[in-house]
Amino acid sequence: MLTSLYHITLWNLLSFFIFLGFLWGINAFAAPVDIPLGQIVAASALFSFFYIVLFAATWQLLVKQWTYRAMGVLLLAFAVGLIMWCSYPLIYDWLPRLGIHFQPEEEDFSLYEFRRRMLTSFMFVWILAVGMVYFYRYTVAKRTIHSTYAKRDEYRARVERLQTQLESRHFAPHTIENVVAITMGRLTMDNKEEYLHALMVLAEVMHYALRMQDEEATVTLTEEWEQVENMVVLGRVCHGMKAVVVRRSPIMPKGNLPMGIFVMPIENALKYATITADTPVHIDIEGDGRQWRFTVTNHFRETKRSTIKSAKTGFVLLRRKIEYGAWPISVERREQGDTFRVSIVGNFG
Repeated sequence: MLTSLYHITLWNLLSFFIFLGFLWGINAFAAPVDIPLGQIVAASALFSFFYIVLFAATWQLLVKQWTYRAMGVLLLAFAVGLIMWCSYPLIYDWLPRLGIHFQPEEEDFSLYEFRRRMLTSFMFVWILAVGMVYFYRYTVAKRTIHSTYAKRDEYRARVERLQTQLESRHFAPHTIENVVAITMGRLTMDNKEEYLHALMVLAEVMHYALRMQDEEATVTLTEEWEQVENMVVLGRVCHGMKAVVVRRSPIMPKGNLPMGIFVMPIENALKYATITADTPVHIDIEGDGRQWRFTVTNHFRETKRSTIKSAKTGFVLLRRKIEYGAWPISVERREQGDTFRVSIVGNFG
């Protein structure tokens, strides 16, 4: 926001020339008497200065964070203070020393008339600044929304292409369809960048799932954990920020492992679990210096689980990946009441 306002302020410096042209045009075509060029230049500089300050103040006041709004209040108070305490010596002392006289010597001085003119000028510049702030924000918002829809359509087409390539044996279509539907729905309603990010994450996970179809494929644990984090993003998009709880050990395991053995249990949980803020999916990875343990725990309702169509081959494929490479890794499954837990245990590399 500050960077954007900084660049806008640099552009606003050109307002001096706009005010200069405007006042010169009035002097040339509408003024009853000729106004000296010095007065036009001085008035343009004053209009430009207050326009820049009031534009920045209004911009900050429209930002949601209270720190920016406080800065906007300070800038507005600064502008009002300059008008109240500096305008009189500026017009009748400092500028006359430069040979610029706004008040002819033969005319009587009227404090009321002076204050009226300054207040009118101040309100004119402030209204202009407010109008330009709203116009700029509207233009940017409209351009952003157009860009968001374009990106949404691009990501959606990409996801659909990947979906036609992806076989269900490694990554359930149910999860893909669920995440796509919810993500696209929220994009339409909210137009938020985080949901565009979710679509990019979904496409990345689907690319990973395509590679998982190779039972011999291996990755580093760091690469696999990146996909765990992506799955967490998708789970939270579908079910809320409190839907997935992640706990990492300070000692992260290293080495290689079969591709997808962390992703598959999470996908299974997102597919079958009953996920709420009170019954989130728990993902834990811990180590004791000799072994590491990756655990996914979720709650379910049997009525829901029994209605989901599935070939029930997920854990068979998971074990096949481990057995194919004779990996020193074991899979533990435990179901107790409405809680299902799967742990993958291996040795530190």
